[in-house]
Amino acid sequence: MKNAKTVGFIGGKGQMAKLFIPIFKNRGYKVIVSDVGTELSNKEIAHQADIVVISVPIMKTKEVIREIIPFTREGQLLLDLTSLKSEPVAEMKKGKADVIGLHPMFGPNIASFEGQRIVMCPEQSPNKKFIQKILEEEGLNVHLTTPEKHDKIMGIIQVLIHFHSIMLGHTLKSLKVDLKEIEQFMSPIYRLEFGVIARIFSQDPDLYGPILMMNPEKHEILKQINVNTKNLSNIVECSDLTLFREFFKKTSKYLGKYSDIAKEMIKS
Repeated sequence: MKNAKTVGFIGGKGQMAKLFIPIFKNRGYKVIVSDVGTELSNKEIAHQADIVVISVPIMKTKEVIREIIPFTREGQLLLDLTSLKSEPVAEMKKGKADVIGLHPMFGPNIASFEGQRIVMCPEQSPNKKFIQKILEEEGLNVHLTTPEKHDKIMGIIQVLIHFHSIMLGHTLKSLKVDLKEIEQFMSPIYRLEFGVIARIFSQDPDLYGPILMMNPEKHEILKQINVNTKNLSNIVECSDLTLFREFFKKTSKYLGKYSDIAKEMIKS
């Protein structure tokens, strides 16, 4: 966008917005923000900014987009920084502006963008190369995909894996495990897994709840979790080693070379 002069951040007081604002400020753009208690409203950002970046909690993203869509215009660019893409991108496309969905695959506390990954869904925009160039100049690895494919893949990463970690943590609590005692029996690999669980529970439930609940792939993933948990539980309960071998070997074959790679990466 050669003629762009002003970049507006909706949710500009948030940590992720504060991380991205310098990208544009350092390139000479005027940056304006709206948030709780700011002089400018979301609608005024939509009126004044050539590039509008929506960086609000996932539960409020659709509401905010719908609020500003009537005030968007041709030649303007809308970006969002939401961890789901299908719904926000679909809502942004209802306006007149160009649309690019972004999902930073990192939290706001990184020391540098260098080597970090960001997913980009340029659904309705001739400005794809413009934004991609800016991001890559910051050291980001840009991965291009569609909103639908993004949400399908993130269903595995966020719904399946986060659900698993949350259930492990909750089960430890339900069993009233003495964490200090069990720590003395952990090999390095179990310390890693325990660390992942503890890290999740050190964060905001209003981050993980919406990620689990709003992904459109959640129904099929949760269904498969329940089916496979029941099958494995039955095998273990009846102490059938033959069935366990079959169950185990099928997944071992599916994982293939990744099992060998993992053994080299993680040596317990």
